[in-house]
Amino acid sequence: MICTILSIDWDLGGEITGRVYYGDPVKIKDEPAPIVGTVRAKEVYEAIPAYKKILEEGVDKDSARYQKLMLEATKAFKAALSHAAVSHLPPLLIVVEEGGSSGYPIVDITDIVIKKVPQ
Repeated sequence: MICTILSIDWDLGGEITGRVYYGDPVKIKDEPAPIVGTVRAKEVYEAIPAYKKILEEGVDKDSARYQKLMLEATKAFKAALSHAAVSHLPPLLIVVEEGGSSGYPIVDITDIVIKKVPQ
């Protein structure tokens, strides 16, 4: 049996320029083949029940109810995002806002994150 080992230089001079939602942009530089996950956070938030309430009810941003609902929505966002990142194959070390990475291979996980939002 003949086996070929292929070595790919992944030093693409990649850069993380956008908002980081998951992971550490410093650690990605040490990875031999990093893949950056991207997400459209606004779309994910619009699928979160607590955030939907804010929009539907027009909750005042200065109110305690708004703060409570946003905390709940943010927790749901972070949980769904981290679950999507670690369950991706290969697991993603970093997830940024769409358009927040250049020079690295990217994968959009927005739809996956939305499916993991607790209802």
